[in-house]
Amino acid sequence: MADLDHSIECHLAAADLRHLNHPGRANALSNFATALLVRHGQLGMQKDIELAIQHFNTVLSILPPGDPARRTPLMNYASALFSRFQHSGDLSDLNNSIIQYRAVVESYHPDNKLCNGLADLDLCIEHSSVALHNLDEGHADRPLILSALSTALIRRFEARGDTTDMETAIKYFQSSLELIPTGNPHRYSALNDLADSLVMRYKQRADSPDLELAVEHYRAALKLLPLGNLRDLEEAIEKHALALELHSNDPTRRAVTLEALATCLDNRFEQMGDPTDLRTAIEFYKEALFDAPLHRHHYATILNNLATSLERRFRLYGLARNPNRAATYHTLADTLLLRYEERGNEFDLDQAYLHCSTSLNMRPDSFPGEIQKISSQYSNISAPAKDFCPLGDRLLLDIYAELAFGLLPPEAFGHHELSLSFASGSSWPALRASFQWVNDAEAYGHSSAMDVYGTAMRSLTRHILTTRSREFQQCLVRKYVANLSFDAASCALRFHQPIEAIEALEGGRSILWSHLVQVMTSLDDLRSMGEQEAALANDFERLSFQLERVPRIPMRSSKDFKPLLKEKEGVLEQIRRIEGFKSFLKSPPFFDLAKAAIHGPVILVNASQYTCDAVIVLHTVPSVHVALPQITLGDVSRMAARFQDLTRKIPSRDDEQEALLVDLLSELWDQVVSPIAQHLASHITRGSRLWWCPTGKFASIPLHAAGPYRRGELNFSQMYVSSYTPTLQALLHARSETAPAASQPRRTSIVPSFFKTKKSESPTPGHVAPATVVAIGHPMAGETRHHLDMLRNRIPSSVPFRRIEGEKVTAASVLGAFAERSWLHLTGPALVDYTRPFRSGFATREGILRMYDISRARSQADFAFVSCRCSSEPEDVTAPDEAMHLVTSLQFSGVRSVVGTLWPVDEEVMERVVSAFYEDIVPKAEGPMRYTNAARSLNTALKTIANSGVPLAQRIAFVHVGV
Repeated sequence: MADLDHSIECHLAAADLRHLNHPGRANALSNFATALLVRHGQLGMQKDIELAIQHFNTVLSILPPGDPARRTPLMNYASALFSRFQHSGDLSDLNNSIIQYRAVVESYHPDNKLCNGLADLDLCIEHSSVALHNLDEGHADRPLILSALSTALIRRFEARGDTTDMETAIKYFQSSLELIPTGNPHRYSALNDLADSLVMRYKQRADSPDLELAVEHYRAALKLLPLGNLRDLEEAIEKHALALELHSNDPTRRAVTLEALATCLDNRFEQMGDPTDLRTAIEFYKEALFDAPLHRHHYATILNNLATSLERRFRLYGLARNPNRAATYHTLADTLLLRYEERGNEFDLDQAYLHCSTSLNMRPDSFPGEIQKISSQYSNISAPAKDFCPLGDRLLLDIYAELAFGLLPPEAFGHHELSLSFASGSSWPALRASFQWVNDAEAYGHSSAMDVYGTAMRSLTRHILTTRSREFQQCLVRKYVANLSFDAASCALRFHQPIEAIEALEGGRSILWSHLVQVMTSLDDLRSMGEQEAALANDFERLSFQLERVPRIPMRSSKDFKPLLKEKEGVLEQIRRIEGFKSFLKSPPFFDLAKAAIHGPVILVNASQYTCDAVIVLHTVPSVHVALPQITLGDVSRMAARFQDLTRKIPSRDDEQEALLVDLLSELWDQVVSPIAQHLASHITRGSRLWWCPTGKFASIPLHAAGPYRRGELNFSQMYVSSYTPTLQALLHARSETAPAASQPRRTSIVPSFFKTKKSESPTPGHVAPATVVAIGHPMAGETRHHLDMLRNRIPSSVPFRRIEGEKVTAASVLGAFAERSWLHLTGPALVDYTRPFRSGFATREGILRMYDISRARSQADFAFVSCRCSSEPEDVTAPDEAMHLVTSLQFSGVRSVVGTLWPVDEEVMERVVSAFYEDIVPKAEGPMRYTNAARSLNTALKTIANSGVPLAQRIAFVHVGV
């Protein structure tokens, strides 16, 4: 950054040396303005962008129209206008920017084309790379440049075969996709390009996660497209009908054509809703079954498609029927079964299967005896469908799932067990089968629900761990982990099993947090232990990968499966003998988790699609389940959105806004916090500490600030001292007083069932202040000098104090501060990314120091006060994941105790809270500062400013996370 500042000074001096009519003045001014634009991208100083726009205007006024030298300043001028629009929201800047970009395009002659083949491609990649390097990470053009660079790299890979180009392209395609928000028209192309490149890599390596991830992206891209042209579908139907006439004497081709024609009719029904199409499709599927009895594998596919169409017809048209029709279908199926037994005609068996299925779909609730009888027959006629599949065919999973759908417990859940047995525990088909079992168990309220939730979570965590693609891991975590754990906890509480609910939430949310903050996995930790341990990690990954490709058949184990499984179990046993890895791939027992409540209750608050609940974890007595019947998952999402609307901008003193916020906090009290407070009263005294551990959308709600807000009644903050923790294990980890040596950094992988757990120790008396308080300021000298001077005056002279500001604010110096047993005070600019918290971070001279880098550096810091000026995109309250605030991400990454805000506050308010906080935490008599007092000191500081005119929204923004 010092070089850039010096460059700006030199460009300005060069411009001053050129008089108004000097031929080089335009070039000097353009260079000066470009340097200002680059610095604005690094530091965000508004005066830089204003000055840059002013000088670009001057340059363009000097250069005559048509001069090729206008192109570069014109492009930079357009970029500067767009940057100012992003900051100010002034549409005139946006419109003017578009005009300038068009002028750049029009300045090129349409016949000006390059024709040098690969040399042009190399030059394109070089220029795109330079452009990417010079663009700020938040620049609107960054996704387009990333996409263009990736496309060029793919073209060069196709020409030269260098796999480095393909790997780099995939990385850039992924980055481009992450930067394009939902609803942007470019998102379809980004999804498609990434999927294409993953398929290309799959063809090179045959790595199945690439293929699975590509399918996910293709499906996501399809959802963004409008329905296809109906004329194409009509033409397809006509062509298939013509083919059907031509193949009248060829049963094999006729069966294939009938199935294709039925599929087209099915698709047209979905678009147009004409019941005739659906009825005709079903008839064609039946006819295809008759023509294809010898082609068994294809037969099973047709049978599956027919079942889907019948189910669709039942869902749409089968609700208002004569109850006698079910019995009639059952009688017909029974008669066809008898004829099959006499004549052995498989077509009779097929028809019995179909009529039995129809009867089941139409079954009334008042005929349990008939249902049981039909279910038995349904099970009997399933054998032919299974026989059409060769051993190991994954269609067996679908067939058993279909059988389970048609049956009642316990027969249905027996089929679910068979379905799961047809794949290894971490395979994708096994996951799909377990998810279907979960849905059916919930629908019936079956007692197997809790067991299958555990099975699903274990399969999912193993699948994530053994998936080599980081992108596919992220996809799995975001799509399945959170909701699965929320629903599992709800199920456990409905079956009166609070311990299982706590373990389910802890397991799922630890996976979620660890992947989205991107701390190191247990395999990463194992590799860092030494060569022998790294070899074990590689063996475990290799064996898991090989087992994925071996079909597991009940009663006929593959000759390859048992040796591989035995070898993997041997590797697991060796890993668990290593110190610190005893619980590898195991869920931590509740006995260990309960230690998180040793200094006060931990309150888990959960919202699932079924129920909303809280569980109060206590150290020496059983946990308490608090049902929250007055609120639903939808209510929680709407409440989170309302809080965001009221706190999105730095709030001023607005009586109307204050009244709305009070009403919302009162609603939160009545529906969620008051029932919890009633149970707490019998376990802890007023003024005690406690920890909130909110899940999902509850993480976007200030639970600590709830209260009746009525005269004579206490709000929650007046009853207890609140802290937060992302997970129980994060709190246990923060309490561990044994800090590892610098050569053996403390691990941050703390995920149960997936990451190894580290044994925590109870804190010893005397959390002595660290050797140094490190205050980290703004990369621009002078921006935070006043704040740091105030802080220096609050810290006792006996405590070493070090300032890092201006040119000293480098990535290395900030990471070095995190590596010490220090107290950190961060005051410079920060970037918050709620959906990708590993990209959040703090401004340095080189750019943003990401949470990813901080977590990998394995922080040793005892305490951090985050008083930064944060810039962020609005939190997406419709996203399935929970919001991951900067202060919480920082604590999860290794800092023991953190104070900060959930949303921006006024600088004056921040300074007042900082001053009151340090005044309280510094002991009045000689003695050490203790980071375990941070929560109480924050509580005291907020009470100090409560009656001084500070808006409520700014007071409740402050939170403490950790010990």
